Parts: sequence; structure tokens; C-alpha cells
Amino acid sequence: MIKYSLTKYISLRRYMRYVVAALVIACAALTVTAWRSSALKDSDKVASKRQFHARVREGVGREVVLPASGSSFGQVHASVNSVANFIERRSGVQVSGATKNRLAAMEESALNGAQRRFTVSELSDAIAGITLDRLATLSDQDISRVDDRLRGFNAPHLPKNFSRDFKLPGGIVFIGTPPDKTEARLRAVRDQLATPSGDVFRGMTRKFVKERVQNRAQYLSEAIPEKFGNMWDTINDEERSTANGGITPLQAVLITYSLASDDYLSDNEAALEKRMRDAQKSLAKLTGQPYPSPDGHRAYGVNGYIFSSPLDIILDEQLVNRLLDRLEERRSA
Repeated sequence: MIKYSLTKYISLRRYMRYVVAALVIACAALTVTAWRSSALKDSDKVASKRQFHARVREGVGREVVLPASGSSFGQVHASVNSVANFIERRSGVQVSGATKNRLAAMEESALNGAQRRFTVSELSDAIAGITLDRLATLSDQDISRVDDRLRGFNAPHLPKNFSRDFKLPGGIVFIGTPPDKTEARLRAVRDQLATPSGDVFRGMTRKFVKERVQNRAQYLSEAIPEKFGNMWDTINDEERSTANGGITPLQAVLITYSLASDDYLSDNEAALEKRMRDAQKSLAKLTGQPYPSPDGHRAYGVNGYIFSSPLDIILDEQLVNRLLDRLEERRSA
């Protein structure tokens, strides 16, 4: 029989409350989304989906060039630069020359058949793995920075009645939750990841990440089949096997960035600028006070105007290479 000390028992109960709370909030968000979707008429759903696909084509579809099978190394490298520039313009995240060279070599190997591509499950496991590893090593200072980043855009002279609520990618919002509570929850999860009880959170994270990766693979394949159709079989609504498709390393990095930043890769540079201007006007009207200008700010990433996320902590150069390491390990397995 396994025995637990009273301290460990209390710690486990507290941790499980955090896990259950996260599950309830996530389920509530999914329920609201499903209710809204079901409340729409079929014709409205089709129109909404068509509009979203058009925005995706105007964004990643127009501003990113992906290589095809048979592309030269120079063409592949140009495509890697295209993706890196796209990500930097939108979020400020920079990819070093060494990492771009490594990514180009991996991409060329996948395109010419020297190395196989990845399944949705393999990419999901790799993303979940590096996310959990990073969470387990966060310092208390890192956690404070994560909390601040996820409270949205910040600037001098924000309206006094404007609330910076803690928001997670995927539409989960902790309304009215002060920083000390979210930081305490993050510390509790971090500390429990090193214990057997951490398996509950690990399993929950893997499931959530897989659903999000699958979502990206589906709508990108539907919206831009000529660039992303290799990821998902839209006719049978299932992921393609690596024998007739699969995700390439460059696509994997793009999807990982999308998940971490909550950037759905839609809208071109001009459209993003308009969205930020429209947001400024709406928030000024809502609060009845002037709202800071988006001038000089990115749409996503650290202090992003549309969605702020701690990409400097969860998607830095080291973590991008850890992702590539994990993908290479799975590909050679």
C-alpha cells in the first residue's frame, strides 16, 4: 500500500483543485463555443467558414512561400526565410541563421523522401513535451512574467476602468483573477510536475495540444490545399499518413508558433493593421476614454496588441531547437 504524508496529501488535493478548475473552465469555453456554433444557421456557418478561409488565404496563403517536392536547397532556404519573416512581422520572434539552416536541411530531407514527415500525433507529442519541460523549469520570476504577458496589451495611460484579465491561447479567460492567484496556480502545477500526481496535468495537456494541432491541420488544409493539403485528408476528415502526406518540419514550426501565440495565421499585414486600429476605436468607445495607439506594436507575441503571449519564454531559440530535436528523434524511431 502506498502511504502519503499529510503534507503531500494536502498538496495533492490543492493541485487537483487547480486541475479540476482548469478542466471546468476549458469545458465551459468549449461548451459556449459549441452552443454559439449550433445556434447559427447552416447557411451562416458556411458563410462564416468561407470568410475565415479567405482571411487565412490572405494571411499565410499570400505572405508565406512553402517549398514543394523537388525544390532546390536554395528554394527551400528561401521558403524558410519566408516563414521566419512572416513570424517576425507578426510577433517580433526572430529565428537565427543557424536555426534557419538546420530547418532548411530538415525540410529538404522531408521533401526529397530521405526522411519521413510527421503525423499530427507526433507533432502534438513533441509540442506538448517541450511545453511541459519548459513549465517544469520556470522560475518564480518567469511565472510572474508569464502572468503579465498573458494579461494582454499594456501601455502607459490605459483607461482606468480597463481590466487586464489573464487569458490563455484558445479563448480561455480568467475574469477578475488577480496575479497572485494565477501565479500560485502556475507554481503549484510546476511543482507537481515532478511528482506522480503531475501525470494528470500531463495527460490533459497532451490531449488539449493534440486537439489544437488537429484544428490547425484541418482548416489550413481546407483553406489552402495547395500548400497544406498534405497535412489533412479533407474528404475523409482524417489526418494523412506519412506515406501519402504528413507534416513537414517547416509546417511544424509554423503550427507551433500559431498555437503559442494564438495567431490563426489569418489576415495580411494591412488587414492586421486595420484590426488593431478597429480594436483601438472599439476599446476607446467601450471605456469612454482614449485607448493607446497600436503604433510601434506587433499584433502578437510579447505585449501583442491583439493577443499578448510570453513567446520570449515559451518559444525562444533554445525551445525551437528542442522542438526540432524531438521531431528528429521521432522521425528516426
